[in-house]
Amino acid sequence: MVPHLNSLSNAVQMLNIRVKKIVQYLELAKAGKVEVDYKILRQISSLASKLPSIDNPKFSQDYQNEINETLLISYLTTITKGTNQFNELVDKYNLAYEKNRRTRGGAMF
Repeated sequence: MVPHLNSLSNAVQMLNIRVKKIVQYLELAKAGKVEVDYKILRQISSLASKLPSIDNPKFSQDYQNEINETLLISYLTTITKGTNQFNELVDKYNLAYEKNRRTRGGAMF
């Protein structure tokens, strides 16, 4: 799971860098500091039209579902780790209690 998250993080970082370069080009073209290339503008427009609309209710619902699933996995991980630590503590207590009982030579009840 960790390698997948690392590759996903790297992909998002690369995408962020590329989007920043596109925005920088558009700002420079708007200011007249670089020559406007209409072929590049058409490609940018085509790319932007393929992106999902954030105002779309389906996008909001899907995004909320992703957040809820991620939180649920995080909670389950925390519960599992806590349960495991508690189980180890109980095992150590039982081991110490049994050793203590044997050294005293006492009967169960």
